[in-house]
Amino acid sequence: MQMYTTHTFRGSSDTGAMMWFFQRITGLFLAVFLLGHFVYQHMWAEDPQMGQLTYESVGSTLVNPIWKTVEIVFLVCALFHGMHGLWMIACDYVHTGWVRVSLSIVLSMAALVVLVLGMVTILAFSVAIN
Repeated sequence: MQMYTTHTFRGSSDTGAMMWFFQRITGLFLAVFLLGHFVYQHMWAEDPQMGQLTYESVGSTLVNPIWKTVEIVFLVCALFHGMHGLWMIACDYVHTGWVRVSLSIVLSMAALVVLVLGMVTILAFSVAIN
């Protein structure tokens, strides 16, 4: 006779399935945003010198609230995707508790600094540049 142990399945909350899903979703968004960003900024920009990216052309684009929103979403997706990827690499190769905590703090602080600097840069454009 075979004995079975009871194991309560708690769903995907402790398996990392949601983070795996968000990693895939942000990767998909990044591909779309990057393609749209590149095509608009380098091919469809209203700059008379097509293909030359200037401060004025970027500034005239970022005055538009829709483009600001797109760039902020792009920034947040890129940060999440990159930092989560680095964390997964750290989880695979770092097995000492204090080193993992230290890496977590360093990655979180780096993400916060990049997020603040990116938001300040994007939100700074408020008046059309002549």
